[in-house]
Amino acid sequence: MLLALVSFAAAFAAPSGDRPAFSPSAFLVRPRSLEVEIGGWWQEGFTVPARVKYGVGRSFEPSIGLDLSGVDEGDPNLSVQGKFRLLVEGEHALSALVRSGFPVADDDRWSGLLAILYTAGLPTLDLRATAGLDLGSSGNVGVAYTGVPLTLLVGTPFTSSLSGFVEGATVIDAGFRDWQAQGGLLWKVTGILVLDAAGGWDFGTRDPFATLGLTANLGTLGG
Repeated sequence: MLLALVSFAAAFAAPSGDRPAFSPSAFLVRPRSLEVEIGGWWQEGFTVPARVKYGVGRSFEPSIGLDLSGVDEGDPNLSVQGKFRLLVEGEHALSALVRSGFPVADDDRWSGLLAILYTAGLPTLDLRATAGLDLGSSGNVGVAYTGVPLTLLVGTPFTSSLSGFVEGATVIDAGFRDWQAQGGLLWKVTGILVLDAAGGWDFGTRDPFATLGLTANLGTLGG
């Protein structure tokens, strides 16, 4: 039994987390490595977004996301996504992301995302940028374009284990809409566990929001 447990998680890796940012990282999780992200989100209510990611080789990262707070009510906001590595040069990475929602309730409409992700780890700055296409179902038309999401994150380390970031997000659709801004902290508790906290303002709904969560790498499956 002990040998089986050691084989299951023989090699751990530093997390390549996407939360709590609007901008996903362009870096993928380690090959054959399983990673979990989970947290609480407060904005006119409470949700528990979670995502499980797995590294398939060095160039593909599939994942499943859902809202744990909606499972009992039959509306888990289920989605699947794939992240594809396009280019990695040192601390610079470029990836493509494809996401699809899975409507569960009768009144839910399908939504999806196609995006290009860029991440740069500079000596004193971390940068993330995202540009893409929001897609959605629209009556009998089928799949329709619903906007161009743009995000930009700037982060900086304070110590070897603590860093901070500020970030902005908007959507272009006959003008700019859905503006959001936030700031947060990341605390590297161990080599495989990162805690996060962030808060911000949604200019569209004129509501504050806050989130707390964690990202944990559970190791390389199969040793």
